[in-house]
Amino acid sequence: MRARVEDNAHPGNLKRGPGGLMDIEFLVQMLQLKHGEQDETVRVPGVPMALASLCAAGYLNRDDAQYFAGSFRFLRRLQARLRLMSPTTRNELPSGNELHKLAKLLGYSTRTIERLVERG
Repeated sequence: MRARVEDNAHPGNLKRGPGGLMDIEFLVQMLQLKHGEQDETVRVPGVPMALASLCAAGYLNRDDAQYFAGSFRFLRRLQARLRLMSPTTRNELPSGNELHKLAKLLGYSTRTIERLVERG
């Protein structure tokens, strides 16, 4: 199912693309389902809180939990800035002049954002 979603997503899609928000959300939900029946401490809402509880319970190591939490915050920040640029829901990284606007909203150089887009 995940492969189908990823195959139909633009490589720069923050939600459905490889390594996007959906991957982090899926990981968290899978671990909550796997361990939540026996361990109620992992039954918490929201990805950041869930990552912290999964780490505290020993189901996710600290480095991985910090990596996923940081990635999730960064992707959500990107998504929020994209929504400031357009009234419609956007999850894909822009190109051209809009890329310069996004860089400015994030406080990054245009080259930093261009490298992000290149990595897709």
